[in-house]
Amino acid sequence: MNDYLALLQGYYKFLLLGKYFEDMTKKTDLKLEENLQIETGEHTKFILKANQISSLLSEIHKRPEARNVYGYLTEVSAFRGIFSVMREMIKKLPTFRIYLQEIFGEEYFAFEQIIRFLRNVLSHSTTPSISIELADFDKQKEYLASQKVKKLNLHFVYAEHLKEREGSKEYACDISLDLFKLKPLTPLDKVISLHQRYVLAELCFNVTKIVLMRTRKKGWK
Repeated sequence: MNDYLALLQGYYKFLLLGKYFEDMTKKTDLKLEENLQIETGEHTKFILKANQISSLLSEIHKRPEARNVYGYLTEVSAFRGIFSVMREMIKKLPTFRIYLQEIFGEEYFAFEQIIRFLRNVLSHSTTPSISIELADFDKQKEYLASQKVKKLNLHFVYAEHLKEREGSKEYACDISLDLFKLKPLTPLDKVISLHQRYVLAELCFNVTKIVLMRTRKKGWK
């Protein structure tokens, strides 16, 4: 379980660093004077062209308000990694699943299903706008119908679930998802906002830290 937890946390740290460097690039006119040589083996190197990198950096700096490939793909890659690893842990690790059920209580079902949905959408997406395909949610919709669940509502208030966390008593992850009203080719941003995807990614990271701390106290691996 520890390897999964470390991987998920790594994706979140990647998100933090990626967005930090994107912000720095927007504020600072960075340039690369020499080609960047990447060690790819004991006797091999791959060359990244300085002029290509400088051009990309300049484009971000000149248009800080515009979406750029670096920041956008940082978000997509990090979210895909975080939600995919969380989904795998829920499926494959009964001990981890029990911890989540204890932490989330009545919010667990909605959390698990929203993670499942996001993992499917982000793993299969081939469009810049991350348009949702029918295959991303059709089977899940059938499952929810069999469980007589019409709408997923996640309202995770940290103060109510995590005694280890300090901070605002109102801080929460709030996501509502109605798969029965969802139409194919709808952009993901119109279904689950970018803000709430950040909050959910943060929640996944925080939960893994809590689980890791609790398992160490019990001496589990």
